[in-house]
Amino acid sequence: MNKDYIRIFLTAAMLSIGAINYSPDFAAASAIHDTAAAGDTAAMNSMCAADEKCLMERDSVGNTPLHHAALKGQIKAVKYLIMKKAAVNAKNMHGLTPMHMAAMSENKAARMEVVEFLAANGAKIDEPSKYEATPLCVAACAGNLEIMEFLIGAGAGLNSKSIGQSTILLEVVEAQHCADKYGAMKLLLEKGADPNIGDVNGFTPLQRAVTGLGTKEIDLLIDMKAAVNRANNDGLSPLAWAVYKKNAALVEHLVERGAVINAVLKGRFSRRTVVHDAAASKNTEIMKYLISKGADLKAIDNDCRTPLFYAAREGDLDMVKLMVENGASASVVNIRGDLPLSEAVAAGDAGTVEYLAGAGPRTAESSLLNAAIDSKKIELVRMCADMVADIDKAAPNGDLPILKAIRSNNIEFVNFLLERGARVEGVESFGVTPLHCASKAGDESICVRIASLMKDIEPKDPEWKTPLIWAVNENRAANVKFLLSKGAAVEVIDRDGNTTLHHAANKCRKETIDILIAAGARVDDKNAKGETPLIRAARAKNTDLAKAMLAKGARIDEADKKGNTALHYAAWCNHREMIDLLTAVGANLKAVNLEGKVPQIKPPEDFGPARDNMFDRAIKKAAEIGIE
Repeated sequence: MNKDYIRIFLTAAMLSIGAINYSPDFAAASAIHDTAAAGDTAAMNSMCAADEKCLMERDSVGNTPLHHAALKGQIKAVKYLIMKKAAVNAKNMHGLTPMHMAAMSENKAARMEVVEFLAANGAKIDEPSKYEATPLCVAACAGNLEIMEFLIGAGAGLNSKSIGQSTILLEVVEAQHCADKYGAMKLLLEKGADPNIGDVNGFTPLQRAVTGLGTKEIDLLIDMKAAVNRANNDGLSPLAWAVYKKNAALVEHLVERGAVINAVLKGRFSRRTVVHDAAASKNTEIMKYLISKGADLKAIDNDCRTPLFYAAREGDLDMVKLMVENGASASVVNIRGDLPLSEAVAAGDAGTVEYLAGAGPRTAESSLLNAAIDSKKIELVRMCADMVADIDKAAPNGDLPILKAIRSNNIEFVNFLLERGARVEGVESFGVTPLHCASKAGDESICVRIASLMKDIEPKDPEWKTPLIWAVNENRAANVKFLLSKGAAVEVIDRDGNTTLHHAANKCRKETIDILIAAGARVDDKNAKGETPLIRAARAKNTDLAKAMLAKGARIDEADKKGNTALHYAAWCNHREMIDLLTAVGANLKAVNLEGKVPQIKPPEDFGPARDNMFDRAIKKAAEIGIE
């Protein structure tokens, strides 16, 4: 993660008091601040004579006149303010002291004298700001080398850390507006700054330098013993960063400086080599170079994938060819038993699929065909079907190609597999049959096609749910109507005693509900919890189902095994429309459950005259569902 904490607050601080294009308006400064920044001691003296407290006055970001004078390098004003007992270590809202301001000053002629004078008069040279930046960090990020020399000589900590655990050296590497970045880096390193201290995410100065600086700065760090093979917490080494940036020249340079090509990079969630990263880079120039230097094309990551898997996943045919021609095997499998070919299929690249199919084994697991179905490309489905020895065999994860095709809601895939001999009768995966999956499909033709091939249209899954229940749960009105027309029982119940109307509470709208009722679904059947469809409707906030149940004479005050009525649940959900609907037909407001509680109906939030009262709303709801 690229951290800009120090640069952000320093820039804000400098802008706030006008270090860049100075204007008193930046920080709502008063006259004393403007005068201090201008170095007009005579005017300051006159103001002080009128009100000596003005010398301690702060602007809108907490800067004192001494902050302004120090930033502008106004040595006479600084001396005057110190003589007048100005607080030499006063902090603004960013925690910056006058010493911080002097350290970042752009007044080359006077800033050194200001720093020395402040130090001689009690200014702390190593005081951290709100974000843990010391004056040395500020001076280094600004590229003020002479001030850095002075502060280091006075004992400032070279390896102090700012927010995010960044060292001064790391902050300089990342600084966007450093006047002399190379000089600041060189000075810090020569004075003993450690080049291998990482931040909270494990980023070292060298890793950051690789992402944004040139070989001059990179060589400086390596010459000063920066670890060229050290990775951050995500397993990215300097060489990995160069590959990620697709910088072939830098890759070669780092290898020449000692970067190990086949080193195992261990991150928080992964283990791989730079060769894996290069395979995914879509840069064959880098891969050719790494191969010439002995890249291990057989290295595996934490999922037992070789670099070829990475190239295949990108659908990079040129990279795949390069690697296979140099010894990469297309026959290896990962931890799930998949081939590199599976990655190419998932990428949806027909050219790469065709090439790997010719370079690898002639047969493959069903997972390959499943990946082709996921690609949504029929040409890949056809290619992979030719490679799968048994089209009815489940993949290692238990998924069957025919079920995958049905769930894809693609009738073309379904018909193709059926034409290739895929079975549906007697086929299941974890108790789920093709007709269960087809009943959920949005394309009715899939349900019709699968049902036509099955003798039993009411198989039950492990929860005793039939395809009809699955269709109801997904609010597939067309499939519900079709299954009922083929003889599916509307009174079917699952393992928990739920009927089709109980399941209708989940998603069903009026059309599906009307189909079930017309087929004879009973409105007052209870499930294992004693809930009626009306109670389930209240719990699910399904007013369509509740209206249908009430219109068919559902018992309004029927209670479940806990004694709760539909009104209890509507009240607990604070569902105003459901409450109005139930009270409109006379739901018992005083019904007591087993805990002795009546429905706790909350009053409307708005008691104004423009809002209908509950009685008016109840009359309206009763009229809507045809109840007098």
